[in-house]
Amino acid sequence: VIVAQVAVTVAFPAVAYVEYRMIAGMESYHPGFAAEEYLGVRLERDARSTEGEDEEAARARLVTSLELLRERVAALPGVTGVAFADRLPRTYHRQRRVELDDAGMGTQSASIAYGELPEVHLAAVDGAWFDLLGAPVLAGRSFGPADMAPDARAVIVDQGFVDEVLRGQNPVGRRVRFALPPWADEAAAQAPRPWYEIVGVVPELGMRHPAQAGRAAGVYMPAAPGSDGVVHMVVHARGEPTALAADIRTVAAGVDPTLQLAQFQGLDRVMDDILWFLRLWLRATLVLSAIALL
Repeated sequence: VIVAQVAVTVAFPAVAYVEYRMIAGMESYHPGFAAEEYLGVRLERDARSTEGEDEEAARARLVTSLELLRERVAALPGVTGVAFADRLPRTYHRQRRVELDDAGMGTQSASIAYGELPEVHLAAVDGAWFDLLGAPVLAGRSFGPADMAPDARAVIVDQGFVDEVLRGQNPVGRRVRFALPPWADEAAAQAPRPWYEIVGVVPELGMRHPAQAGRAAGVYMPAAPGSDGVVHMVVHARGEPTALAADIRTVAAGVDPTLQLAQFQGLDRVMDDILWFLRLWLRATLVLSAIALL
């Protein structure tokens, strides 16, 4: 018992310090825009509403509904803009390793081992995303209507990609493609992997989760609302964003009763659940340390 108590009094304060630093880092992490002015809404669709319907017809109907939803929500008092994305800033994003057509070191990155390829964070956003967040295009251009076509091959990277992957080199005009992991099946190995052209650079906009260390190399892919994976609507408001929740529900019900809206939250509060758990765990660690010390 004495050995266990001594171990707890030595180890737990160190663990508590690490937890405290993690919480402080998460609370101080700035996403690159005024998150308190934005409301995030998760969009879902009642699966029963598309039973027996052709997949392409159902998707076309969803695209029409979301564009009408955007138009009517943007017309609400206090709303200055609406955009869609598959992930909210400051949450976990998909991660993939990428190949560069020219690694800038006189070699093709396709010849580099998979584990040594750069890892990037991915987000699918519509053309209004960067204007909504007030993010200036640092180089190149933003997404245009032509980039939303299914066969378009344009991407935008953030400053973290420029610094971490390209070591400060100009990315505009460079091409990237997603690397094939060693565990991929034969069908995936035989499928063509298209190259994507980098057309612009934007500031870092919360692609990294606050609990992750270091900087994230962000890659934005264009996606029209209603395409696969685009499940969040972000609303920019002049006042308190969460006060719009009731009006947005009413508008959505009038546009398409099969749309289900959930998780209304300000973008400055997306970390509240995990922060609550970490603070609880920190208190428990401190209490156990105090009991062992006593």
